[in-house]
Amino acid sequence: MQSSIEELGLTVGFSSYAEIKNANSAIIALSTKVEEIDEHISKFRSENSRNMRLLYERQLDIVDVVIDQTHMIIEHQKQSNAELIKAIRDEKNHSESPIQRNSEPELQLGGKGDLADKRFKALRDLKNFFNSHEDIFPRWRDAYNENAARKIELTEKFIEHTGKWLTKDNTVFQKWKQGENQILWIHGPNGIGKSFLAHASYQVLQQQLEKEHIYSAYFYFKEDLPFLQSTQNAFACAALQVAETCLRYAQQVALGVKKDKAKSLDVETWRRLFLSPFGDGVSAIDDDLYLVFDGLDEAHEDERKVFVQFLTDLVKEKPRVHVLVTSRTEEGHPLEKLDPLIINTTIETVSGDIRTVIVDRLNTLPHLKRFSRLTKQEIRRKLQGKADGKFS
Repeated sequence: MQSSIEELGLTVGFSSYAEIKNANSAIIALSTKVEEIDEHISKFRSENSRNMRLLYERQLDIVDVVIDQTHMIIEHQKQSNAELIKAIRDEKNHSESPIQRNSEPELQLGGKGDLADKRFKALRDLKNFFNSHEDIFPRWRDAYNENAARKIELTEKFIEHTGKWLTKDNTVFQKWKQGENQILWIHGPNGIGKSFLAHASYQVLQQQLEKEHIYSAYFYFKEDLPFLQSTQNAFACAALQVAETCLRYAQQVALGVKKDKAKSLDVETWRRLFLSPFGDGVSAIDDDLYLVFDGLDEAHEDERKVFVQFLTDLVKEKPRVHVLVTSRTEEGHPLEKLDPLIINTTIETVSGDIRTVIVDRLNTLPHLKRFSRLTKQEIRRKLQGKADGKFS
């Protein structure tokens, strides 16, 4: 560059050469300043990110405190109201005849010992247990929130009648649901729709919860987020979902956590949260538990080993726990050794769902639903052709 400047200087004269040389020096100086500014910006971003994370974590703690305090105030007010109502009823009973008292329907009161209060306390004990072992449950709150958001997202995107071939018409799925085998493994290539099938299965289980007295939970692994790669976080999130719907389970697990606090790490998480509560013990829960884990292949290899150990104990001890897991198709997958029920998801098996999704999008997306019927048919034909190479 310097030789070019000197050559240019001979051509245009000393004055122009001096100006070019000065400009070159200014550019070098400016470049140095820009590098210093970039370094300061990077440093600021790093510190700001760390401060924001600390602020976020402190806000979570504050929110927990506010929730606890608010709940205490509400429960205190409920207790006061209950005592007032009870006093009024006692006074009324004293002034009425025995016949009148016997014909009066019993009034169910809330209070300090009501179901909501018991569930709240049990959930709080469970969360405190997870908080006190952050090395085992890394950022479990973020995992729980992300998983909840994922369920909402899939529910909003879910199209009616998709997945029926699995949940209603597939004999393998029915065998798993009826308990002929505790493990159902749905595998297939990337983008085939395994997550929607997992969610469809979870929705079916949720709908049957009240009729069949079963409990279910859902978790998805995600390789982009380390806290969603954790098998222990998957167990924690599933346990909280069950505890929110089953008070007996919440109390039993919370009591075990408090009772064995000193030796809590000597018991495997999956045994404490699933195998024992739904096993054969005296205090075991009689209902069945269905757990749906989506995308096991996105968990770290070490985490997958922990998950396989959980399934190994599950098969050996046979509690009333049923697990559906999805992953990519892999030769020699460790799940094969557990002899699970298997559904291999292919283009052929989901072809009906593909048609349904395309038709739905053509009729609902603003820019597509305005097209004529013939244009929509042509779009559908081409999309289906790209999807499986067979439709024409």
